[in-house]
Amino acid sequence: MSNSRLTTNELSSRRRKPRIRVSAPFPCSYALVGLKKWATANRGGLGVVCDLSVAGARMLSEAVLVPGDEIAISLRLPHQRVSTFIDRATVRWVKDSVFGVEFCLLSPIAVSRLGKCVNREIHASTRLPVTTTSELRSR
Repeated sequence: MSNSRLTTNELSSRRRKPRIRVSAPFPCSYALVGLKKWATANRGGLGVVCDLSVAGARMLSEAVLVPGDEIAISLRLPHQRVSTFIDRATVRWVKDSVFGVEFCLLSPIAVSRLGKCVNREIHASTRLPVTTTSELRSR
């Protein structure tokens, strides 16, 4: 393949796990892990999750991160009462205040919760809008 940019459809077909744009972005918090956390004044921050899969996420935050940084994440997933913890995620890309992470170390419970959240969002996005009788008459 040449150096041309990939289309959204090509990217989607290359993904191993389905990724969803969450219907309502939700908050998260994160902190650097490993040796770098001791050498950096900015050790963590707050963010908003925009896209999610069981393998990673796209997040928005004002904190300065660089590709290769490893972070621990606490996600407040929609429709779940307790936070879900990702023990280790690697920052894969950064553009302005948006970055993508790949989940590297997470518990079976976290995998289950992420799967439920993604499946719920996929199911919700495939529902067709209901047309009322009055809307049909006005057409």
